[in-house]
Amino acid sequence: MRRPGCLYDSATGRGMPRPYDPRRIVGSSPSDNRGIKRRFVVEVYTSATKPRIVKTPSDQPIVRARRKWGRALLGLSVGGKVFSVVVALFLVQSARTRGVESVGVPVASAISRWVEGSFYTDSYRVSLAGARFETLEELAAAAFRKGQEVGRTEREIVFRRTAPGVVYYISYLLEAEKALVVTTVVHAVAPRGRRYFFFVRPVHRVLTPFLTGRMSAAA
Repeated sequence: MRRPGCLYDSATGRGMPRPYDPRRIVGSSPSDNRGIKRRFVVEVYTSATKPRIVKTPSDQPIVRARRKWGRALLGLSVGGKVFSVVVALFLVQSARTRGVESVGVPVASAISRWVEGSFYTDSYRVSLAGARFETLEELAAAAFRKGQEVGRTEREIVFRRTAPGVVYYISYLLEAEKALVVTTVVHAVAPRGRRYFFFVRPVHRVLTPFLTGRMSAAA
């Protein structure tokens, strides 16, 4: 026979050990399949004939913690994207200020022999404004991206580099009208190469004009 005012396990019908708070008990249930323990509150209502136990979930601390971390991660993500956009705009504006313009791959250049079979090419031209590189060694020393030298003429030097799944060539060409042309030609040597360059391309298209403009300032 159940005694009024006592706690009973609804599964076994046995009384819970005393002492207990006849009004409110806070505890935690066993971990679920995700390893998360759920907090609960037991509110006890007694009557003259039969006790009644009501369990109400109390996940507010867990929910508040999750929301806090969610807001923090969202803030970091938005802040990182805003910072990236600001930096990209600054680099693009700096390149335009120095007169960098996008042009086609020079037809008579040494790098034109590697254009066939490539899946990406670009060229950027900038005026040297009276300054000049006296020798190709000076041009090579000022090059912002180097590698294995695979071609050289009187006015041009070509480097070869590799990245995951791609092989690319970088040419530095001095034009007769005191201008510098930097050309990039990219070949995919593995299926992952195109996926890799898909993520690299936006950075490349921002950094290359900016660095080309810096080379003109260093000439």
